[in-house]
Amino acid sequence: MCRRLHRIGLVYAVAAVVALGASQPAFAADKAQGTMGAPTVDADGSVRVEMLVSCTPAEVQALLADPIRAHSLSPDIASISRGSTSGACTELNISAKAVGGSTMDYRAQRCRTALGWRESLVESSSFTHMDTEWTVESTDAGTRVVLRVRTAVTGLPDFLVRSSVSRGVSTTATNLLIALGVR
Repeated sequence: MCRRLHRIGLVYAVAAVVALGASQPAFAADKAQGTMGAPTVDADGSVRVEMLVSCTPAEVQALLADPIRAHSLSPDIASISRGSTSGACTELNISAKAVGGSTMDYRAQRCRTALGWRESLVESSSFTHMDTEWTVESTDAGTRVVLRVRTAVTGLPDFLVRSSVSRGVSTTATNLLIALGVR
């Protein structure tokens, strides 16, 4: 759980920092805080959500370092297990919840990056594309956390997949804030 920081007009301070590019801290010292933007869709179809938390990058990274724990934040993961590890990468066997109570199984490779983790699809009979990236970086206003997911499913229109992914990304981000003790 994060160090405790107190609120100084948090919503307005974060908005001012983003809008004005100011370098004033949005948080001060006795109560943990976190904010989350609405999910957006990037030009490549990725769904992304950004968070600003009063935790240190190390505190966020500690929670996300374990792939089992990181995936437990998602409402769409039915099960996950570790496969082989090679250097900074681990293969994961994942079963995702699908419509009607069924599951879609896939293998992904999760690798450490300079700012977090990236997972890429290795094999699946249901997904044609699956790419997930967590980035964690320190800013003057707190620690910025970004979750970006790009998914394509065989036989489903992209807009339908993005709608489902948007809900899942939003819930995953909310669950991260709860796990960090800032919501």
